[in-house]
Amino acid sequence: MKRTELAEKLKRQGDPTTFKAKIQTIATNNNTRADGTKGRLKAAHLAVASAWNASRRVNRIPLPNIFE
Repeated sequence: MKRTELAEKLKRQGDPTTFKAKIQTIATNNNTRADGTKGRLKAAHLAVASAWNASRRVNRIPLPNIFE
């Protein structure tokens, strides 16, 4: 994984405040679940992996099921 490439893809997700809000929304499932550290970590992994995997066929990061 190239850090500069990942940084560019994350920059396209918006400013840090927007990115944090996106992670919070994913972690709480639009405020229908409790917000714990484990949920936020899984949601952050999901957001970063989704940004990295965009238009990729090889070297993909596996996406976890955060609602298990």
